[in-house]
Amino acid sequence: QRTPRSTAGSSQPEFVAFHVGQGMCSMLHDTHFGVLFDAGAGTPITRGVYLEGKLTNELKTLVTGLTKISYMVLSHFDHDHWRMLAWDEDLLNKVDTIVVPDMVTLQGRNLAFFDVKVVKKVKKASSFHIPIDTGTDIQGHRSTPSKSDSNGECLVCIVKLAGRFGLVPGDYVYSRMRSDKSSVIKSLATVTYGAVIVPHHGDVESAKCVPKSAPGGLAFFSAGNHSTWLHPSPASEENHKLAGYTVIQDNTQSHIVKCKLL
Repeated sequence: QRTPRSTAGSSQPEFVAFHVGQGMCSMLHDTHFGVLFDAGAGTPITRGVYLEGKLTNELKTLVTGLTKISYMVLSHFDHDHWRMLAWDEDLLNKVDTIVVPDMVTLQGRNLAFFDVKVVKKVKKASSFHIPIDTGTDIQGHRSTPSKSDSNGECLVCIVKLAGRFGLVPGDYVYSRMRSDKSSVIKSLATVTYGAVIVPHHGDVESAKCVPKSAPGGLAFFSAGNHSTWLHPSPASEENHKLAGYTVIQDNTQSHIVKCKLL
């Protein structure tokens, strides 16, 4: 997979994550184009609140200013990782290609992957490389989980920017990465990261085998305030701190707000 390299006059690329409640969404972008990782939201960012348009939406502001989103990488097919595509036709129209985990059959089952506007953009991938600029790129790898489930059949991504690495694992927790049948995925669990999108909204399992932080590393929790799940877990927050990360967590944030990670 390839995307146009940064053009003259572009700003230095940056990697940002968005508070989207019990969902997940992040992006590597400059002033012209972006690569989006997931596009999901959840409580307290609900469909009704989103469509009312009364909330601050820094994702929409950023996307509106871009020429295009060359790729959206979908970590896996759970709704809270893609439902903003269903809510926001402008967002969907801005995306050129949707990269999804290579599977025998697409597990999208509702919304988007029966929608003709989405299906025509979908490409399956077992691995990919998206060069952005000198020293900036994205690599994605298809998991080979020791146990198959909806979270395990996924794409795990690494963002490289200015000599630092960002981990975008979707809901594939670190301990599962360590037990993956792929040596590449196993190795990703031992890298030192400048930023991690904490997997599975910071649940109890995400507290295990936390990779070490580079100096000044950030751990971004996208958890929301769902009354059943009660993410993130105190253990996950604490263990990320013990691994050297500064924790970024605001589960009551009712607006879509961006946070620079790299």
